[in-house]
Amino acid sequence: MSQSSTAADAVKTERNRFAAIVALPEAKGREGLAMTLATTTDMTVDQVKAALASAPTAPAGARAGDSDIGLSIDHGKTQHQNSQSVSAMWDAALTSRGMKLR
Repeated sequence: MSQSSTAADAVKTERNRFAAIVALPEAKGREGLAMTLATTTDMTVDQVKAALASAPTAPAGARAGDSDIGLSIDHGKTQHQNSQSVSAMWDAALTSRGMKLR
């Protein structure tokens, strides 16, 4: 077996692991934790499933950015800053999960 074949098999295995983790019923309401465990650990799907099952879920109907007092909606002059901040936040999130950018 060649090195490229071995690398391709490893990539396929990891993609299948990732897909299995995010598809777990236990990931529903725990998407952030599922993504973190999928991208920053070598845990098996069964190990991640057990960890997710023991974690609390987000309240029904909650969305990213929700707070205890409802959605925080930003209007006006900071909209441009927010779009730049979103890009920076994605860069930070991916980097924190060990993903190399450019």
